[in-house]
Amino acid sequence: MKIVIIDRYPILRRGLSLFLSDHFSDLVTIECSCKEELKLHSSSTNIALIIIALNQSFDLNDIDEINGASKWCPTAKMVGYLERLNTSIIESYVTAGLSGYYSKQDNLEDFASYLSKILTAEKVTNAVPYETVEKVT
Repeated sequence: MKIVIIDRYPILRRGLSLFLSDHFSDLVTIECSCKEELKLHSSSTNIALIIIALNQSFDLNDIDEINGASKWCPTAKMVGYLERLNTSIIESYVTAGLSGYYSKQDNLEDFASYLSKILTAEKVTNAVPYETVEKVT
């Protein structure tokens, strides 16, 4: 299974990659700082999930990153991990194509379980916070 991690900070990408490798078997992670780097160094083939770090200010670059990743790999589910949850900003992210979101302050071990549920959900119609992912499956 391929999971893409898009985050500006290499140390955070690496840490998340190592965490995911401890929780998923046969995992290939692709780490990049932005959608442009992803397009240069990887094929969109067989990517199951894109995890994208998002700011909590209304940053058009975040929307652009979501749109670009969605267009590049339309079959992948996309989860944002956010500094703070803000309903108005999340609505914009959902419109851009986010499948789910998770707060950086939430439990790390729950994050792996949440991603598993997002990956196995047949259809995700709205972005789902980790507390309500059971309603999707």
